[in-house]
Amino acid sequence: MNEQDTEYLITLQEAAKRLCISLRGIYRLIASDELPHPVKVGNASRLYASDIETYLSQLKETYR
Repeated sequence: MNEQDTEYLITLQEAAKRLCISLRGIYRLIASDELPHPVKVGNASRLYASDIETYLSQLKETYR
């Protein structure tokens, strides 16, 4: 996936599904600064898909 394909916003629920963790897990990653704080769109919170991909890449490098 190239960077242009991941420059869109996803819900926290979608991010949790992508990482196979709970919504509470997403909040914990945000609180521990492993994920950036979400972008507020009106009342909704969103994350950039590229931030999720970056986090996955970092995990991959950590456990190699």
